[in-house]
Amino acid sequence: MAGRSQTPRRLFSSSILSLLLASGLGSEGAVGDHTSESGSAFARDTLVSYVRIYADAEGESHFEDVYVELSLIEVAPGISPLFASSFSAASRYAFLSARPGWREDWHPAPQRQFLVYLAGVTEFQVSDGEIRRLGPGTIVLAEDTVGKGHISQVVGETDVMAVVIQLEGEG
Repeated sequence: MAGRSQTPRRLFSSSILSLLLASGLGSEGAVGDHTSESGSAFARDTLVSYVRIYADAEGESHFEDVYVELSLIEVAPGISPLFASSFSAASRYAFLSARPGWREDWHPAPQRQFLVYLAGVTEFQVSDGEIRRLGPGTIVLAEDTVGKGHISQVVGETDVMAVVIQLEGEG
Protein backbone atom coordinates (compact mmCIF):
# COMPACT_ATOMS: atom_id res chain seq x y z
CA MET A 1 0.00 0.00 0.00
CA ALA A 2 1.41 3.38 -0.97
CA GLY A 3 2.17 5.61 1.98
CA ARG A 4 1.40 2.88 4.51
CA SER A 5 4.79 1.25 5.01
CA GLN A 6 5.54 0.40 8.61
CA THR A 7 8.79 1.92 9.86
CA PRO A 8 10.19 0.47 13.10
CA ARG A 9 8.93 3.57 14.97
CA ARG A 10 5.41 3.11 13.56
CA LEU A 11 5.43 -0.62 14.33
CA PHE A 12 6.59 0.11 17.89
CA SER A 13 3.91 2.76 18.37
CA SER A 14 1.20 0.49 16.94
CA SER A 15 2.33 -2.33 19.21
CA ILE A 16 2.26 -0.03 22.25
CA LEU A 17 -1.27 1.12 21.42
CA SER A 18 -2.44 -2.48 20.99
CA LEU A 19 -0.89 -3.38 24.35
CA LEU A 20 -2.52 -0.37 26.00
CA LEU A 21 -5.94 -1.21 24.63
CA ALA A 22 -5.63 -4.84 25.73
CA SER A 23 -4.61 -3.85 29.26
CA GLY A 24 -7.30 -1.38 30.19
CA LEU A 25 -6.03 1.52 28.06
CA GLY A 26 -2.64 1.40 29.68
CA SER A 27 -3.58 3.50 32.64
CA GLU A 28 -0.36 2.44 34.28
CA GLY A 29 3.32 1.59 33.66
CA ALA A 30 5.23 -1.46 34.91
CA VAL A 31 6.99 -1.46 38.28
CA GLY A 32 9.05 -4.01 40.21
CA ASP A 33 8.08 -7.12 42.18
CA HIS A 34 5.77 -6.63 45.18
CA THR A 35 4.03 -8.61 47.89
CA SER A 36 0.26 -8.58 48.18
CA GLU A 37 -1.62 -7.87 51.42
CA SER A 38 -2.04 -11.61 51.94
CA GLY A 39 1.77 -11.93 51.95
CA SER A 40 2.02 -13.87 48.70
CA ALA A 41 4.42 -12.56 46.10
CA PHE A 42 3.10 -11.65 42.69
CA ALA A 43 4.96 -11.05 39.46
CA ARG A 44 6.05 -7.63 38.24
CA ASP A 45 3.42 -7.56 35.48
CA THR A 46 0.51 -7.69 37.94
CA LEU A 47 1.11 -4.19 39.35
CA VAL A 48 1.35 -1.05 37.28
CA SER A 49 1.85 2.61 38.10
CA TYR A 50 1.26 6.03 36.66
CA VAL A 51 2.02 9.63 37.65
CA ARG A 52 -1.09 11.67 38.33
CA ILE A 53 -1.12 15.47 37.96
CA TYR A 54 -4.16 16.92 39.73
CA ALA A 55 -5.49 20.18 41.15
CA ASP A 56 -6.57 20.50 44.78
CA ALA A 57 -9.62 22.50 45.99
CA GLU A 58 -7.57 25.74 45.86
CA GLY A 59 -6.50 25.10 42.23
CA GLU A 60 -2.88 24.23 43.08
CA SER A 61 -1.44 21.33 41.08
CA HIS A 62 0.43 18.35 42.54
CA PHE A 63 1.96 15.00 41.58
CA GLU A 64 0.77 11.65 42.96
CA ASP A 65 2.19 8.19 42.26
CA VAL A 66 -0.71 5.78 41.70
CA TYR A 67 -0.44 1.97 41.75
CA VAL A 68 -3.04 -0.41 40.35
CA GLU A 69 -3.04 -4.17 40.82
CA LEU A 70 -3.96 -6.23 37.78
CA SER A 71 -6.20 -9.31 37.96
CA LEU A 72 -6.12 -12.39 35.77
CA ILE A 73 -9.22 -12.03 33.57
CA GLU A 74 -10.54 -13.00 30.16
CA VAL A 75 -10.25 -9.77 28.18
CA ALA A 76 -11.82 -11.19 25.01
CA PRO A 77 -13.62 -14.41 24.05
CA GLY A 78 -11.24 -17.13 22.89
CA ILE A 79 -8.12 -15.44 24.29
CA SER A 80 -6.26 -16.93 27.24
CA PRO A 81 -6.67 -14.87 30.43
CA LEU A 82 -4.34 -11.91 30.84
CA PHE A 83 -3.47 -9.70 33.78
CA ALA A 84 -5.48 -6.49 33.27
CA SER A 85 -6.96 -3.57 35.13
CA SER A 86 -10.63 -2.75 34.81
CA PHE A 87 -11.50 -1.06 31.54
CA SER A 88 -12.25 2.67 31.44
CA ALA A 89 -14.07 4.67 28.79
CA ALA A 90 -11.94 6.79 26.45
CA SER A 91 -13.25 9.27 23.92
CA ARG A 92 -10.31 9.49 21.50
CA TYR A 93 -6.55 9.13 21.14
CA ALA A 94 -3.73 10.75 19.17
CA PHE A 95 0.01 10.47 18.73
CA LEU A 96 2.07 13.57 19.38
CA SER A 97 5.66 14.62 18.93
CA ALA A 98 7.54 17.66 20.24
CA ARG A 99 11.05 18.82 19.44
CA PRO A 100 13.81 19.57 21.97
CA GLY A 101 13.31 23.02 23.45
CA TRP A 102 9.50 23.01 23.13
CA ARG A 103 8.02 24.64 26.24
CA GLU A 104 4.52 25.58 27.37
CA ASP A 105 4.14 27.92 30.35
CA TRP A 106 1.41 27.45 33.00
CA HIS A 107 -1.64 25.75 31.55
CA PRO A 108 -4.29 23.29 32.77
CA ALA A 109 -4.88 20.00 30.97
CA PRO A 110 -7.55 20.47 28.25
CA GLN A 111 -9.40 17.46 29.66
CA ARG A 112 -8.59 14.33 31.66
CA GLN A 113 -6.09 12.39 29.59
CA PHE A 114 -3.38 9.79 29.79
CA LEU A 115 -0.04 10.50 28.12
CA VAL A 116 2.12 7.45 27.40
CA TYR A 117 5.70 8.44 26.68
CA LEU A 118 7.45 6.39 23.99
CA ALA A 119 10.61 8.49 23.43
CA GLY A 120 12.30 11.60 24.75
CA VAL A 121 12.02 13.34 28.12
CA THR A 122 9.41 15.86 29.26
CA GLU A 123 9.88 17.96 32.37
CA PHE A 124 6.73 18.91 34.28
CA GLN A 125 6.46 21.48 37.04
CA VAL A 126 3.34 21.64 39.20
CA SER A 127 2.28 24.73 41.12
CA ASP A 128 3.41 23.36 44.50
CA GLY A 129 6.97 23.69 43.09
CA GLU A 130 7.76 20.00 42.47
CA ILE A 131 9.49 19.19 39.18
CA ARG A 132 9.72 15.75 37.57
CA ARG A 133 11.44 14.57 34.40
CA LEU A 134 9.49 11.76 32.77
CA GLY A 135 10.77 9.61 29.92
CA PRO A 136 10.01 6.55 27.82
CA GLY A 137 7.69 4.05 29.49
CA THR A 138 6.19 6.65 31.83
CA ILE A 139 2.43 7.06 31.92
CA VAL A 140 0.89 10.31 33.14
CA LEU A 141 -2.73 11.01 34.03
CA ALA A 142 -3.16 14.76 33.51
CA GLU A 143 -6.33 15.83 35.26
CA ASP A 144 -5.46 19.31 36.50
CA THR A 145 -8.22 20.75 34.30
CA VAL A 146 -8.81 23.71 36.65
CA GLY A 147 -6.53 26.07 38.50
CA LYS A 148 -3.00 27.14 37.59
CA GLY A 149 -2.10 23.91 35.82
CA HIS A 150 1.48 22.91 35.10
CA ILE A 151 4.51 23.77 32.95
CA SER A 152 5.65 21.26 30.31
CA GLN A 153 8.90 21.26 28.38
CA VAL A 154 10.97 18.87 26.30
CA VAL A 155 14.47 18.47 27.73
CA GLY A 156 17.49 16.78 26.18
CA GLU A 157 18.33 16.29 22.53
CA THR A 158 15.62 13.78 21.56
CA ASP A 159 12.13 14.47 20.22
CA VAL A 160 9.33 13.42 22.55
CA MET A 161 6.89 10.88 21.12
CA ALA A 162 3.74 10.09 23.11
CA VAL A 163 0.26 8.62 22.84
CA VAL A 164 -2.50 10.82 24.28
CA ILE A 165 -5.69 9.03 25.35
CA GLN A 166 -8.49 11.41 26.26
CA LEU A 167 -10.94 10.07 28.82
CA GLU A 168 -14.71 10.36 28.98
CA GLY A 169 -16.48 11.85 31.97
CA GLU A 170 -15.44 14.07 34.81
CA GLY A 171 -13.66 11.97 37.30
